[in-house]
Amino acid sequence: MDVILFNPPAQFTQWEGISIFPPLGLLYIGAVLNSEGCGVKVVDCLAHGWRNPQKTGKGRDACFNIGITDEYLASLIKPLQGGIVGISCLFATSEQSTMNLSRKVKRINDSVKVVVGGTNATVRYDHLIKEESIDYIILGEGEYALKDLIKTIETGASLTALPGLVYRNNGQVVVNPGVNRVEDLDALPFPDYDLLENSVEEYFQGNFSGLFLEERILPVCTSRGCVINCVFCVGKNQLGNWRSRKPENVLQEIELLMAKYGIQEIAFTDSNININKNRFKKILELMDEKKLNISWMPWGGIFIKTFSTELVGLMKKTGCHSVYLSVEHGNPEMQKYIGKIVPMEKARTIIDECREYGIWTHGNFVLGLPGETRSTMHECLDYSIKANFDSVSFHIAIPLPGSRLYDELKVESTLDGQDLRFKTRKITWAPLSSDELTKEVKRYLVVFVLHKILSELNPRSIVQRIRSYNKQNFKLFRLNAERSMELFFRLFR
Repeated sequence: MDVILFNPPAQFTQWEGISIFPPLGLLYIGAVLNSEGCGVKVVDCLAHGWRNPQKTGKGRDACFNIGITDEYLASLIKPLQGGIVGISCLFATSEQSTMNLSRKVKRINDSVKVVVGGTNATVRYDHLIKEESIDYIILGEGEYALKDLIKTIETGASLTALPGLVYRNNGQVVVNPGVNRVEDLDALPFPDYDLLENSVEEYFQGNFSGLFLEERILPVCTSRGCVINCVFCVGKNQLGNWRSRKPENVLQEIELLMAKYGIQEIAFTDSNININKNRFKKILELMDEKKLNISWMPWGGIFIKTFSTELVGLMKKTGCHSVYLSVEHGNPEMQKYIGKIVPMEKARTIIDECREYGIWTHGNFVLGLPGETRSTMHECLDYSIKANFDSVSFHIAIPLPGSRLYDELKVESTLDGQDLRFKTRKITWAPLSSDELTKEVKRYLVVFVLHKILSELNPRSIVQRIRSYNKQNFKLFRLNAERSMELFFRLFR
């Protein structure tokens, strides 16, 4: 059976900027289906349309719509007689574009079956299945689940045996119990970039956001799931318990990406790549042994509790240039509410050690949770300065569907996904209003950056930077100076 997998169109606000990221989940699913003999195409609407964004609105309300033309969509769907169209719905903000795309697909060719999956689809299936153009929703991970669904459709067997499947039977919505998980990640084929309708080069030109040094960057995910259950995150609730790939399997993928696509940098997308510190150390040792000569960073973050500062030197030696440290909050009581107690002094030790080796440290904080006050918020700013992060992000909490916060606040299921945008959300459940939170976050960023400018001019800081200097560090420092200036312009535009 022929299958087309879509990463749907998206809308970016002027605060977010436009960036594209390889649809790793679809590339995994496509690789599995391709190995089963299906004819597979992966269409990333963002990679096709990012060069020609369609602007709507003016001033602060300006948005940019990224996608494919109706003519191109028709050229893909018309020949797909009796085939499958899969659409990824990872975020609440992509719900409307997912439904719009499914309607267009059905209008072009009513013989195809539309299947939707992804993190947001798993938690909002009851909302999405109301859209009549959507035939099936897969709950959980889709690699084997979509393969089994296709076989069931081809043979005419009963759908009741497929776990974690939502569909309609004689007009009635049926939800098969269970959520699909892939337990043996090493058994999966590597993501297949050759299935993309666009060139992989698009991702090097329209680079995704982050503290990256090189142009030719691709993601690698070495584990799935999480061991903690932060109140604002869907990680453990929806992605399941932590599962990992063997270090040797990870290295095989990296070497393949280097040989085939000439990549210069790896973005490890794991939520916490070092939960098993022995496995993480083994990955580093293999990278060192093979002398890969590649830059990398743990884009998904470092798990502070299990991190060992003795690994910092090996991280630097194997090409690590930056780390994300998700401290989440500077107030102990707010950390308890979040459900993630971070050893604050250990985090400062990690920052100091990374600074000695010239590894950039970026701190992530979440503000605006229920019970938040100006005083508790200020503790985040105070800690970020005293801990000596190189850069920080202050995120305002939003109740993502599937998170404990969403359930606790009893958010309406009809909530507009646009209200849940990370950088332009319109709602808050903290005592402070949304506008007050936004102003406070802007002020914190200004204070932090001004403090960093003054501290970097300190003779001790200058000596330390010079001592850890290399070409990579200089490039990273320059790029982040440019990003800071861009941030300032955005804050006051």
